[in-house]
Amino acid sequence: MEHLRAVVTAGGSSEPIDDVRKISNISTGRLGHALASELAATGVDTTELCPRSTVERLGNKANVSYEYFDTAENLRHLLIHRDDKPDIILHAAAVSDYKPVRTYGKIPSDQESLIIQLERTPKIISDLRERYGPEVFIAGFKLLSGASEIELIEAARAQLTRNRLNMVVANDLQNLKDGQHPVIAVTAEGGAIPFSGERTKVAKELTRFIIRRVDVQWFRSISSQEALPNEPCSAFGDMLSLIHDMHLLTDKSGNISVKTNDGIIMVSPRQVDKSSLTAQDAIPVTVDTATRTVSYSGNRKPSIDTGVSSLIYQQYPELEAIVHFHNGWGRMNTITSFPYPCGVKEEADEIIRSIQKYGNNSVAVELVHHGFLLGLKAGDRRRLEVEWSDAKLAFSEHLNRVDKKSAVDETLLQPIFDGLSIAGVVHCHPDKAVVYLPRQARGTGLGSQVIKQLIKRGYSVQTADACNVRDYYKKHGFSESFNNADKMYQLSPPAHRIYATGD
Repeated sequence: MEHLRAVVTAGGSSEPIDDVRKISNISTGRLGHALASELAATGVDTTELCPRSTVERLGNKANVSYEYFDTAENLRHLLIHRDDKPDIILHAAAVSDYKPVRTYGKIPSDQESLIIQLERTPKIISDLRERYGPEVFIAGFKLLSGASEIELIEAARAQLTRNRLNMVVANDLQNLKDGQHPVIAVTAEGGAIPFSGERTKVAKELTRFIIRRVDVQWFRSISSQEALPNEPCSAFGDMLSLIHDMHLLTDKSGNISVKTNDGIIMVSPRQVDKSSLTAQDAIPVTVDTATRTVSYSGNRKPSIDTGVSSLIYQQYPELEAIVHFHNGWGRMNTITSFPYPCGVKEEADEIIRSIQKYGNNSVAVELVHHGFLLGLKAGDRRRLEVEWSDAKLAFSEHLNRVDKKSAVDETLLQPIFDGLSIAGVVHCHPDKAVVYLPRQARGTGLGSQVIKQLIKRGYSVQTADACNVRDYYKKHGFSESFNNADKMYQLSPPAHRIYATGD
């Protein structure tokens, strides 16, 4: 591990009403204080920005430097206008969203009532990425009260996207009791990793998690000085057509690559809506894995995972295409154990190590907290086309039998994978689904895996009475209701939704 520098903010800011009064919040600063201590204990050069009262209450931590703030503006100056550039910023402080319009002197205390006008304070976290650039690991923190786990994750993801963060640590005020401090670490690639236990334990595990994601080897993408061959790649177009038909790449996440015979890899572009990609959008690249350099042609950068795909192609030369997608359904032959960031050598090493651990050469991998990855050999694409066509036909015939075919929208169908094979179909709306597994796929554990994914994503299931699956879902904790309008049962996952506060 290279010598790292970290800045941690902790505690709550306070804003003056007049010369003797102020408003603040209930933040204790304990989690931020514990994180600073754990970072320093691992050898990270750590500075904690906090109110002086935080240190007075909780004590000085060994090898931690302290700088003090009172107001949001004080903290903003300490954080934004630093002479040094940290490698890690953990912005755990509870910064006042509003401050009083300041009255100088003392407001008389003999008034029966008092109206205090508040004005919004600038969001410090929104400026951190612009100030420190893409190389710095920046984590925000999100506190709600009375929220469901899904609401908490959604709020964290919104904050992460809005402020271009690497991670948001989210928790719910109502769960912070009896010395316990459970949190969910929401990562940029879509993960939601829970940490539970008392505060010191959570801080220790979070610190190890963060350092492991920071201390990595990135691939670098550079525009090639020499033009790479850029003729339309029919193999890329054929793969893309299948992926579109399966609706696996529906937003900016995920990627697809195809290896050509001349050593060039055709890769999907970075940060674009993959659902509208065509074969002409493929970017030709070459990769020097020794220097971790991706050379590309054109004006658009290739997928951040290009270097990872190259290392997998290197390890498994029989592969002709790789697809990485989020929010898929089913089970893979392999599952990784740690969610590395996209585009680092360690991600490829983890994938290869996991495949070898499970004792097979089939590249059908569940990336823990990060979706799925399929590596396809010669003939796999055509086989999947046939399997997908057969699965859709079987689903259609099933719906005919239960008199529900008219409810199908072809654009909402996704496959259920069992390794590198297609075993069933999900008719997938934003928050509800119809699941079809043929009889031969039942009793294999695949259905239970799909149910876990439904619960994790907060999906309800719709089913007709004739399908005879209601008891199976209820056995897994789903609750049942009947919709008279469409004569369908709705089975809701075992999670409750409670009104959430906070932005």
